[in-house]
This record gives sequence, structure tokens and C-alpha cells, in this order.
Amino acid sequence: MRPLIAESEDVKIGLIERDDLQRIYEIFNNPKGARFLRDPTQIFYREDVEEFYEGLRRNRDRNRIYAILYGKTADFIGTIGLYDIDAKNSHAYIAFGIDQKYWGRGIATKAVSLIIKYAFDTMHLRKLISSVFDPNIASRKVLEKNGFEEVGRYRRHGYVPGYGFADEVLFERFNEKIIYI
Repeated sequence: MRPLIAESEDVKIGLIERDDLQRIYEIFNNPKGARFLRDPTQIFYREDVEEFYEGLRRNRDRNRIYAILYGKTADFIGTIGLYDIDAKNSHAYIAFGIDQKYWGRGIATKAVSLIIKYAFDTMHLRKLISSVFDPNIASRKVLEKNGFEEVGRYRRHGYVPGYGFADEVLFERFNEKIIYI
């Protein structure tokens, strides 16, 4: 039984298991899905995915990356994580990605909502940050639906196949349960 950190009726967030590595390999190497990554031309080898998995346990203080599970059978469909966790300043970077065949169903929106709840209520972080390339309208909407606000841009910051050099749009969301002085 896979340990879970958060769940809704149809979306769950849980630990990544070794059995998920083949699906991660397939998802990461999908050119359409990878076009909005930092290096959209990167090809992931099976050894890269093995190293990624081994790093999950070693870097828990800085990065917590989880499986996105969907449906009654809790199929592995993507990853979501809190990266560069800064315990001193109480913030982290959130990133997510799901298999292309599940796009447009609201799954990423639910997964982000679940990880926000975990980050704020369990980890007691005060702020989450994220960024997406401007043409990635779907991911921008996921963040906005979850209360993230655009706070700036890096102009023509990254190459996106089919779009050229695009702005990187910066987002943040504060934990409203924390009182700021």
C-alpha cells in the first residue's frame, strides 16, 4: 500500500515507488509534454530516472517530490513537488506535470490544491512560488485557480519549441493562516 500525503475523491498525492519509474520515463520523454520544461530538448535515459528515484530519499530536506495518482485504481499519471525548500525563510518552489492523455480534466488543479494544503497545514510553510513559460496557458490557469498571483516576469527567458524565446511568468501564494507582522 502506497503511503499518501493528501487525497480528494479522485486525485491522490503519494510517495513515488520504484514501480513508477517506467511511467516517469515515458512521461518525461514525451516531446509535447516536455516542451515547457527548462530544457525541452533533453532526453532522459533510464539511468537518469533511477538516479532521480535514488535522490528522492537523499534530498528530502530540500525537495519533496510525489506521485499524482488518479481514479479509483490510483493510476500513476505524473509528479508534483516542493523544491528548494527553505526552512529558514519558510518557502518552497512548486512544480507539477501530468501525462498528456490526462490534460484538460482538472486533475492538475486538484493536485496543486492538495500539495498547497500539505505545504501550508502540515509543513507550515508561509509561501509557495512557481513559474511557467508564458505560452503554457494551462499551467498558468492551474496556478491562478489555486490562488497564485503573478508577481513578475523574466523577459524572453527560455526557449519553447513552437514559440521561440518566451517570458517566464513568476507566481507566488502566501499562507493566509500565518499572521505577518
